[in-house]
Amino acid sequence: MAARCDESRNFGYRKRATSLASTEPIWAYRYVPDSEQAKDEAMADTSEQLPLECLHIHDSLKVPPGNALFLRAFGRGTQKYSCPITANSKATPHAILLAGLGLEGDLVAIHFGGPTWEALDGSSVVGDAQHATHFPAPDPDGVDWLLIPALSTSGNGLLSDVTYIQRLYTDGGKPPANGCDQAGQTEVLVEYSAQYLFYRAG
Repeated sequence: MAARCDESRNFGYRKRATSLASTEPIWAYRYVPDSEQAKDEAMADTSEQLPLECLHIHDSLKVPPGNALFLRAFGRGTQKYSCPITANSKATPHAILLAGLGLEGDLVAIHFGGPTWEALDGSSVVGDAQHATHFPAPDPDGVDWLLIPALSTSGNGLLSDVTYIQRLYTDGGKPPANGCDQAGQTEVLVEYSAQYLFYRAG
């Protein structure tokens, strides 16, 4: 029996409608494994895994064949912009990553400049930002969805074999339209959340 897409679960992502007074949910899907092997492949801390066909993402953000999803985490934190803010300003992330789809998961990693993700066991991966694929988020206030190839890894643990990272279902994170609006302001921190999916060869 094929894996099922369960539309009854919320993915933790809400897309702002045209009217800012209302919202409409973007539903997620829960992967229900149908074999012991599939269960073993699921992340130890959560059974919330998706078959790729249940993720409605642009083809340009899909991971090349030969790579397998092994970790999904919910990231929440800030995107930090240096003043003055321009159209070409790049943000530095400061976030925690929790296992699964939302705020109830265990802490599995932190995310900071590089871009770098570091797991609790000390293993880490640095993304190749220069070769990342960007796609505009459906949420007009959300930072881009990304497909980021790994540039380097270190340690021997959870993130030591990462080949690709996806940042999806972003909420917030874009710089304010009025930029740095206080005299002497040197930086702006903007709250955001996103789903991060980690892949390795397999």
